[in-house]
Amino acid sequence: STVAEIRSYQKPHIDIHNIMIATYILLGYKEKQLHDWKNLQALIGKTGKEGLKRQTTTIDPDTVTKPNADRAHQLLKPLDIEKVRDLSSGAATFYVWSMNMIEEVKMMHDT
Repeated sequence: STVAEIRSYQKPHIDIHNIMIATYILLGYKEKQLHDWKNLQALIGKTGKEGLKRQTTTIDPDTVTKPNADRAHQLLKPLDIEKVRDLSSGAATFYVWSMNMIEEVKMMHDT
């Protein structure tokens, strides 16, 4: 699965790590704990209600703060989908999810 692929990396490419940091920032996690890949791997490995798939499919965009969306955008701005897809199709899934969530939050705050 997408999640298992990402979790299996021992030392992921910096872009993959940043995509996952951005994803978890959007989910409301504190950035400080996300810089250590081992911590991220543990979060990625959770299942059930705390599972990554469940969280990304059930989150209400209203709960994402503008500062979190801005920070996630900062991490993802240098990347593009083609480059990400070449690195990891799993990470590409979360890149697209994060960019869509950032757009949605921006639109809510711009109105």
